Amino acid sequence: MKRSPWFIMVLIFLVLAAGCSAPPSGQVQQVKSADEMPSAPVKLSFYLDVPLTDEEFDKIFKQPIAVKYPNVTLELIRKGKGMMPQDLMAAGIVPDIILAASTTVMNWQGLGMVEDLAPLIKGAGIDMNQFDPAITESLKMYTTSNEIIGLPYVMNWVALFYNKDIFDKMAVPYPKDGMDWEAAQELNKKLTRTVDGVEYRGLDPDTVDKMGFGLSLDYVDAKTGKAMLDTQEWKKVLETALMITSIPGHNIGGSSIPNFTDKQNTAMIVGGITSDLQRLHSDGHPMNWDMVTMPNFKEGLGTARELDAHYMVLNKQSANKQAAFQVMRHIISDEVQNIVVRSGRLSSLKQTEEHKKIFASDLPALQGKNFNAAFGAKIRKNHYTTPYDGQGRSEIKKALTEMQQGKDVNTALRDANERFTQYLEKEKKG
Repeated sequence: MKRSPWFIMVLIFLVLAAGCSAPPSGQVQQVKSADEMPSAPVKLSFYLDVPLTDEEFDKIFKQPIAVKYPNVTLELIRKGKGMMPQDLMAAGIVPDIILAASTTVMNWQGLGMVEDLAPLIKGAGIDMNQFDPAITESLKMYTTSNEIIGLPYVMNWVALFYNKDIFDKMAVPYPKDGMDWEAAQELNKKLTRTVDGVEYRGLDPDTVDKMGFGLSLDYVDAKTGKAMLDTQEWKKVLETALMITSIPGHNIGGSSIPNFTDKQNTAMIVGGITSDLQRLHSDGHPMNWDMVTMPNFKEGLGTARELDAHYMVLNKQSANKQAAFQVMRHIISDEVQNIVVRSGRLSSLKQTEEHKKIFASDLPALQGKNFNAAFGAKIRKNHYTTPYDGQGRSEIKKALTEMQQGKDVNTALRDANERFTQYLEKEKKG
């Protein structure tokens, strides 16, 4: 019987965990106290399964921990070729803390590497209600029991960024907070044209699957486990994406973010690009830009995309669980979370007026901008997330491509759902 890649990965881990991949028997540490940091020197390794620069790791993790716990040294392991989870296991490298995203936590659960933090959180008296409601709601879907798979340390946000110079050149009014996709499309039509020999794209809406995040659409039915692509909601998303991308002149080639920041031939882009804008500013080439809340479907107005949180996951195989948990506790403190906010990201804690006052204060490129773009729309809880969502997202993207080539939306969605159904059946059979 042909085994799925996911089954093989889990099997590899289980075999290696019995041998060289995990610490020898007796070295996997159990936490004796949820409140104590060991006094002896300790080195903790972080495995990055999320985008994070060296500068951000230094600012959010290394510096605060060096002050709080001088005996603790942090080191970074980046995901990449030769440094995938199975590579680390084969080499006997066991990261103490894994930084994982909302969409990747389940992968680590599948590898048996996620420590249940519920007993430690209770012992330390950590109030989970201090976190953003989208986080506490979304955490529930990762387990059928009361386990807690990680502590969140940051939430990403998305906005509609726009180039004011292009709007001024074409005498088009700037976008506003709270627009729906139809209003954004009206601007798109006015701005997608050639001026002075330059082809301009009005709007880059991001990928079609991410447009679906604005409604928290499922790929798999939570009750039946069946494919859920052939729905009226996904039909609306695909039709909207086609409406935006099919106007004459929209396909200007190139890559989305560089088109906006470097070539500056895209008037509006949906995404999270503050680091790119800060790069231009630091290089002495600041853009004339601003931002508003991301467009959404009418039934989703007032909300942004679903949650994109990053979690600190305690590795079940760690030999330094006691120290690792204390580090995780400090990262969610008000002190460190304020560092997160000053860096232009959203705290995992409930947003406060203080957060709004200090937001992005460490980023010169963001000074004077419309911060309501980050705070003005409520982050949605995650859709029902499964290890199969990546394939579901691929099928939705393929459906849009087929529609752009002439296939009608009903056929494209039906075909996508059939392909995804076949994929799910194979995966579940193993």
